[in-house]
Amino acid sequence: MSVTLPENLDTLDRQIQNRIEKCRAGILCPDTLREKAAELRRQAGWDGKGIIVASGHQPVIYHPGLFAKEVLAVALARRYDGSAYNIVLDTDEIDLAISYPVRLDMDFSCTTSVQDWPVHKRTVPLTRGNRIVGFQKFDDSNRALLRRACEEALRELHLVLEPNARRRARNFILEYIQRLEKANSILDPSIILRDIARQELGIRVIDVKASELFNSDAFRYFAAFVAERGADFRRAYNEQLAQYRAEHRIKNPAQPLPDLDGQIGELPFWYIKGGYREALTDDTFAEALQSCKDGSGAIYPRAVTTSLFVRLFFCDLFIHGTGGGRYDRITE
Repeated sequence: MSVTLPENLDTLDRQIQNRIEKCRAGILCPDTLREKAAELRRQAGWDGKGIIVASGHQPVIYHPGLFAKEVLAVALARRYDGSAYNIVLDTDEIDLAISYPVRLDMDFSCTTSVQDWPVHKRTVPLTRGNRIVGFQKFDDSNRALLRRACEEALRELHLVLEPNARRRARNFILEYIQRLEKANSILDPSIILRDIARQELGIRVIDVKASELFNSDAFRYFAAFVAERGADFRRAYNEQLAQYRAEHRIKNPAQPLPDLDGQIGELPFWYIKGGYREALTDDTFAEALQSCKDGSGAIYPRAVTTSLFVRLFFCDLFIHGTGGGRYDRITE
C-alpha cells in the first residue's frame, strides 16, 4: 500500500482499513500470490494475526532519523493490531562505518564562538570493497575497532551532550560494548544497537534479513514472473522513470535510477556469487535461476523490485525514508 501519512488519523484509518478488507476478501491478490505470501510470512515468524507493518535499511550504525521508521512501524502495528518488522538489507553493496565526535587539537583559549567549538566527526570504516555486505566478514579486528571507537566517544561525550543526556548515552554505549563481545556477524553491530534502543523504549520489532526473504519460493516465483514478461516490464519501468524525470525536471538519465537497457534485455535483478553481483538479462536469467535453486548462487532484486516484492508478498504497509519514498512512486 502506498500512502502519504495525513495529519488526520481518521483519514489514515479509512485508507488502511479499506486495504485490509480488500486483502481479506481476495480482491487484490490472485490465489498463487496469496499462498506464496502466506508461506513467506510464516517463514519470517508471523503468527497469522493482524497486519505486517515493515520498514528496512542497510545494517548501518543507525542515527535517530532512521530509527524513527521503526518507532512509527510499532505505533501503526499497535493501532491496527499487527506486527512490526525491520528488513535488514544485507543484500546491498555498501561500506559500513561508525562515526562519533572527537576533540580537535587546538588551543582552547581561542574558542570564542560555536563555529570554533573544538569538536569534529570522526568516521572509522568497518568494511571495505565492493562486495555485498552480507558476505563480508566480522572478526576480532572488527570488534576491537568498534570497542576503541566507543571508548574514545565515551571520553568526549562532555563536549557534545548536557549532563542528563550524557549519563544516558554513557550507559547505552557501555552496554553496547558489552554486547559486542557476542557479535559474530557484520550485521550484528547494527542489530545490537537497535535492540538496546528498542529495549529502552519498550517496543518490539522483528528483524528479518532481506537475503532470507529472497531465498524463498515466493521470491523465485516473483522473479520468474517478471523475467517471463521482461520486455513488458522494461517498457513500463522506463516509461515511469521518464515521467518521473519530466515531472521533477531531472536531466541526469541516471536519476533517480537508470533505465533498463532494452538492447541487452536487462532485467531488474542481480545475480550474486561469492558476494559479487552482475546484471541479469533475458538470456542469462534461466541459468541463474537454476543456479539459485541448486544453492550455488543467488538472485537479488534491485531498488524498485525490492520494494515491489516486499509490498506484494510480505507486508501490508511499508515505511520508506525520503530516498526510498522517491523511487516508490515509480513502483506504485
